Amino acid sequence: MYTGGTPEAIKFIEKYKKTGHVVDFYSDEYILKRQKNNCLISQRLLKTLDVQHGSSFRNHLLIIYIGDGNSEMLQTLSSLYEPIHRYFNLQSDGAGSVVNPDFLLLNLSTKEILCVGIGWKNRGFNFELHNYLAKYTSPEAPYKLKHLNSSQISTECSDAFFELDHWNISKKIIAVMNQLGDSYEKDSKRGVLNAIKYLSCISPIDDIWEMSNNQ
Repeated sequence: MYTGGTPEAIKFIEKYKKTGHVVDFYSDEYILKRQKNNCLISQRLLKTLDVQHGSSFRNHLLIIYIGDGNSEMLQTLSSLYEPIHRYFNLQSDGAGSVVNPDFLLLNLSTKEILCVGIGWKNRGFNFELHNYLAKYTSPEAPYKLKHLNSSQISTECSDAFFELDHWNISKKIIAVMNQLGDSYEKDSKRGVLNAIKYLSCISPIDDIWEMSNNQ
């Protein structure tokens, strides 16, 4: 589905699919590239979903892992898409820059980007990028984070975002990231390792969490 993107975007996707930072989750490719015991779904499950729902869910969801802070990758992402550039460069009076998410979930059907991460004091967070920018910034100051905002604007994804996500991987990533933050807060090594083990089935995450800003 992303074959209609710009040459630069396609080059980025193909490059970082090779490193594991970009995952086309609902694809045979994701399954074939991983060991059987290190994969969250199977080809049998995908075929079952094909029968139950049709094949429109295939290749609709890209998961991009940016939690290791790969500077080259972040710079390329920022240059590819202006809303991502805006978020990476947001500033708030007296509060410094915002915390980058660990995962970007790109729904190629609804054109939404779900950002999921661990923020200050080990608190998990998630938001839809475009809605977040609409709520917390203004066209007059696109790189300045507003403290006062409209309560009528939601930062959540639309219901349609999850309609093709038949295995609920988006919500599962949110839940596991929240568990990871809680485990850090409680100093639970078992909880941390369990969460990391799950997330490493998607992206190249080490047994020690790579984020430096989850304090």
